[in-house]
Formats: sequence, structure tokens, C-alpha cells
Amino acid sequence: ALQSCKESSQWDGAVALLDEAYRSQIELDVLPMNLALSSCEAGSAWEAALAVWHRARFSRGQLPHDIVSFNLVLGICEASHQWERGLNLMMQMLRPEYLESIGRS
Repeated sequence: ALQSCKESSQWDGAVALLDEAYRSQIELDVLPMNLALSSCEAGSAWEAALAVWHRARFSRGQLPHDIVSFNLVLGICEASHQWERGLNLMMQMLRPEYLESIGRS
């Protein structure tokens, strides 16, 4: 379903599916988040992408980010001229816990 949302640029549907998974306390890995981020990228929905990013980071169990996640969010920030937000994300990437999670991907 998330892949279909991505292919049809239905970022709002992808975000809704991801939110439903969180509410249902379904164990997620990084792939559903990356698909939702890709949908946001296709729909130029930078605010939704950052919401997905932050929800994954601060959710129960703290869904890990990978290099794909970082690249997607940074690309969305760049395309949307949100350079300050992109810079803040890059600064986060330098923190040891993020470097460690990227190294595992």
C-alpha cells in the first residue's frame, strides 16, 4: 500500500498509513518510513516529511534512520528551499547515535 502511495504521489495516504501502523503499535523497520518519505518527496511535502522523520525518531522504540532516510529528508529540504532545516538535520547526523545507526545500514 505504501509503495502504491509513493508511485501515485499520494503522500498524505502514505503518512496516514504510517500513522495507523504507529497507533496500532505494529513493529516497523526503516522501510515503511522510507517509503512514506519517498511519497512526501514526490509530492513536495517537506512539512509532512519532517513530521514523519521526527515521529520515527521520538516514537516508542525509536525507529532507526538509515542513509536512505537521511538522503531523502535532506533532498526534500533542498528541493523545498528549507536549507536551515536541512542544516539542522546534517548537524544531527554528526551525533554518535546517528552515525552508529547509519553504519549499520
